[in-house]
Amino acid sequence: MKNIHIYTHRKLKDYSLIVADMDGTLYFDTPMRIIMCIELFFYHLFHPWKIKDLLILITFRNIREGASITDEEDFCSAQYDITALKFSVEPEYVRTIVHKWVHDIPMKWMYLFRDKKLIQSLAQLREDGIKIVVFSDYPVKEKVARFGLEIDGSYSTSDTEINMLKPNRKGLDVISETMSVPCEEILVIGDRYEKDGRLAENFNSDYIILKKTSLPRRIQLTKII
Repeated sequence: MKNIHIYTHRKLKDYSLIVADMDGTLYFDTPMRIIMCIELFFYHLFHPWKIKDLLILITFRNIREGASITDEEDFCSAQYDITALKFSVEPEYVRTIVHKWVHDIPMKWMYLFRDKKLIQSLAQLREDGIKIVVFSDYPVKEKVARFGLEIDGSYSTSDTEINMLKPNRKGLDVISETMSVPCEEILVIGDRYEKDGRLAENFNSDYIILKKTSLPRRIQLTKII
């Protein structure tokens, strides 16, 4: 049976390109989720008239997760339209809410929960000549800068040339072509098999799915660094 956490028999340094996910990968997802639940609770406790915004956010996330295994064209844009239609608001209003709670507010906390071991390892690998890019569901440039990690490229599923959710391979097609690196020389590092692992499998690349907590994750990384 395939080990869905580590599906590579090579060391990180043996690859030409490492494609890392952002959320839940470069920082630990569990403490971030707890903090965000607290943020959402107290914000809406003191702003009860904004409860519709919370429902919009929850609906958007549910629609996105439910569509993550589809190949529907332009769904990265359509998800905002679908959510807006359900609540009789403009798609731009949905985008504003999503950006606030998925990008702006987490920016305050993600450095605290960063995976220092992984970030340091990626920085060292880049110094050794290995290309490092970050590919996530949402724009990542500001988030990566928050960690002080220099990379060779940042990509989002909503980028115009991609516009397809994981695990569709379109993102890796674009990254591979842009970076001039074939699939067998690419390693995907993520935290969810159903997205990052299957993404790599669809592209015939190796991958590692990181554990959710620090110690088990360190053991994983020790095996391949």
